[in-house]
Parts: sequence; structure tokens; C-alpha cells
Amino acid sequence: MRPISSVIAGLCAGLVLALGSSTVRGEVVTRVALLNGMQETPPVSTTAKGCGRFVIDTDANTLDFEIVYWGLSSAETAAHIHGMAGPGAPAGVIFPLPAGTVKRGTWNYAEAQEANILGGFTYVNIHSANFGGGEIRGQIVAAVCDMDGGQEVPPNPSGGQGFGLFNIDPVAHTLSYYIAFTGLTAAETACHIHGYAHHTVAAGIVHPLPLGGVKTGVWAYPAAEEQRIIDGMTYVNIHSANFGGGEIRGQIVTWLNPMNGARETPPNATSSAGCAMISINRGSNIMGHDIRVGFLTSPETAAHIHGYADAGVPAGVVQPLAAGARKLGTWTFGAANQNNILLSRTYVNIHTMAFGGGEIRGQIWRGRPIPCSPLVTDQPDDFTATAPGFVHLMVMADERNGGPIQYEWRRNNVPVPNAPPFFGADTNMLMISPSDPAHSGSYRCVMTNTCGTTVSDEATVVVLPPCDPDVNCDGSINGFDIEATEQAVNGDFSNFCQASADLNGDGAENGFDIETEEQRVNGAPC
Repeated sequence: MRPISSVIAGLCAGLVLALGSSTVRGEVVTRVALLNGMQETPPVSTTAKGCGRFVIDTDANTLDFEIVYWGLSSAETAAHIHGMAGPGAPAGVIFPLPAGTVKRGTWNYAEAQEANILGGFTYVNIHSANFGGGEIRGQIVAAVCDMDGGQEVPPNPSGGQGFGLFNIDPVAHTLSYYIAFTGLTAAETACHIHGYAHHTVAAGIVHPLPLGGVKTGVWAYPAAEEQRIIDGMTYVNIHSANFGGGEIRGQIVTWLNPMNGARETPPNATSSAGCAMISINRGSNIMGHDIRVGFLTSPETAAHIHGYADAGVPAGVVQPLAAGARKLGTWTFGAANQNNILLSRTYVNIHTMAFGGGEIRGQIWRGRPIPCSPLVTDQPDDFTATAPGFVHLMVMADERNGGPIQYEWRRNNVPVPNAPPFFGADTNMLMISPSDPAHSGSYRCVMTNTCGTTVSDEATVVVLPPCDPDVNCDGSINGFDIEATEQAVNGDFSNFCQASADLNGDGAENGFDIETEEQRVNGAPC
């Protein structure tokens, strides 16, 4: 992995989409994909839909994928990740995907491919018997929007539809976009990005967009608004002569989560699938949701948001959801539960007659398009002390909008107890007082926020034995102590009362320790 901190520009079918990313070593970031026929080259008329979530480890060079789809016009014949090409341009196969409506696995990509993967130059393509070149496609990007009249405030019955693809550059504070639409009932009159509001709520204009069926460009957003953009608090709105307030709208989301039977507890083999698009208003503690259920094997009996539990663990109902193939609404979760939301400890569960406990489930994973786990700005330093003197270790880290940091110091990979003689084991500063040679070892600090975990570099602590020149414990410091040290170095501890004859702390008992004792007897400091 190599650090990436530049904006990557792509030329796609004569249209420029600026694509950017920035990561540092060992970061884990997410990408998402919205699958539809409009993204195919050329576009395909199909009602099939799908979505994907991708977790990219830039240290291990792995991309974990979870992709679902539904509604193909004919049987699936193949599926792949293609690249390297931006929206509107085709590219070759670079990774085959498994067959089926639910696709999960890992792609071990080459280091040379990483910048293009992060920059938005790969896409998922699902091929079918009717559309051999691909029936639905989804560019793998930082954020997406799916536009229709149902998201307008108030909703309207327009048959217009569109999509948006977005990448974020946290260094330049820019949002690059590729937006396309079709089927308005009247001519487009204006188009904007609006903010800052969650699903079902209107907001003012934050960035004007050009007119036309395809829109590309870059918005230099205020740095202070970056987290709200990542949390899904902006949307695209296309206005028309018939709908002056907006004919089609699409929330820009990084929280896009596939739903399938493999996520249930226990997992089931249903081919049913769905997608949950989520926005988070941290100030009001409100979750906006636009949940699409593709198909189910039997009638839906209930649907809820459940919490609070990690993936693979069941939990109780925290919010009921409306019945039907689309569940567009909000949930006020309360300030006390915000960390649980940000820690991805809620999930959507759709219950059916055939699967009373739930047919498809989707963990509401937090979008992490840019690094947001703690960033170490000052590593702990090695420390040497002489018992019982104090030991002091400190680490400094930036939250990076991931929330307050929790600290855990570890010695030789074992958590340090937060009890005397250890102080501050759960803070960024660890103190050991009084120290003992047994406290020597390798120390690291594990830092966790709602976005992830970072581990500091190793700091080596050496605690030397107490410095007492009276090594024979006769109450005097004189030549007899030098003689006792010489005897101990040679294996005779009969006149030596300390635990070790390694008086200089070099790990060996030899003539240098005799020399050290002689210096101390003659008044040299420890």
C-alpha cells in the first residue's frame, strides 16, 4: 500500500469526472455501489436493481464485498468486477464474482490497482441471458444517490429516475460527482445539491449543478460540513417546469447496506434481497431510511429496526417499519443511543410467513469513505527508570470525526489493570508508581472510537533494580559491599542481599557490575 492524497481525474466517454481519495497505511475504508440499467454502456431498460458494500483494507490489499440484486429480466449468466474505467465507459473483467442474488467474498487485489479502486474506476456488472453485455451495473464509489419522485417533500408520482455517483477528497475537501437522469414529465429548469437534512426533510441549496441529462463536476464543500456530507445529510434535487420545488430527489448516502438471508441468525438460504439507504442527523439524533425490498419468498408479516447488537447477534425491536416493498421514513433514536448507531449495532429485519424470525437482515453499517479511526500524532517513547521511580508513557491521537477515543494500555499484549501501581491505563497517559523491574516490557496503546481501532507503536519500558549500594545489608556502604558484589558475580550470594547482581542493568552479571558498585560506594549517583 502507498499513501494516496491527490485528486485523480478520469476521462469517461468524453465526460470528466474528478475522482479522489486519501488514505494512510493500514486504513480500512468503505465503498458502495448502486446497481441499475442506466449505468450500463449503453444504458439498458430494466426494472432490475441491486446494491453493494465494499470494505477495503489498504494494508492487506483486500476488498471484501457483499452484493445483492433482484428483478433481472432473464437468468444471470455471469457477474464480475470490471476496471479500470469511470462512469459511462466500459472496461474488462478484473475479478469474477460468484453466481446468485447474494454475492459475498474477498478480492485480493494487486497493489498497483489500489489507487484506481479507491478512485472509483471499478464497477460491478451483472450479465443476463437477455443482456449479454450486462443488465445492471454499479460503479464502486464513496457515495451514491438513487433519484425518484418518492423522495421529494411532498412526494410526487413522477416516473422520472436518476442516479448519482460521488467521491470525497478529504485533503482538498471536494465532492466529485457524476449524475444522470431520464424521464422527467417536463423540461428541467434547475438542479442543485441541497443540505443539510436527512430523508423526508427539505433543505436549502448548498451547490448549484449544471443543466443536462448528465452532470459532472466538483463541489468544494466547507470543511466543517464534511461529516454531515458523509452522514447522508445532502441530496440532489432536479426541478422541472411541472414540479418547481423538485421532480426527483436522491439522498447522497455512504451508509448503503445490502440485506439478505446470510445475515440472519441463524443464516438461511433464501434468494431474497434488499438494500437499506441510511442518513444520520447527529444533531437531532434522527435516522432517515429508504429501504428497498426486492422480493420475498412469502408475504411479509413484519419489519423492524433491531438493536443493539453486532452483526451475527440477535436483538430486540427498537423501531417498527411500515409494510411494503419500500420503507421511507425516519426514526428518532435518542442521544443515549447515538454511539450504538455509530458503532453499527442496529440492523433491519424483514419477517415473512416462511421465515418468522426474519427472512432478510441487513446490518446498518456506518459509511467510512475516508479514514476516521484514531490517527496517532505522537507515539509513546521508550522509558527507562530505576525502581521504585515512576514510569510515564503518553500517546496523542486525533479523533478524525470518529467520536471520543477510548484508550487501553497493554503490556506484552495483556491489558494493564487500572489499579495501583498503574494509573491512567484507560487514558492517553500511563503512569507506573512505584515501579518494579517486573514492570519492564513492551507497551502499546489501543485506541478505539466509533469508527475503528488504531494501535500505537511499541514503547519499551526498562525498570532497573533499586539503586542501593549497601548490597550486603550491613547498614554501611564500604569496601565490604564491593567484595560482596565480586562474590555474587562469581556465584556466591551468601553476603549479597539484593535480588540480582546485575547492578548496571545490562542483562548480565559480570565485572562491569563490580565496577558499578565500586563507583557507587565512592559516591557516584545511581
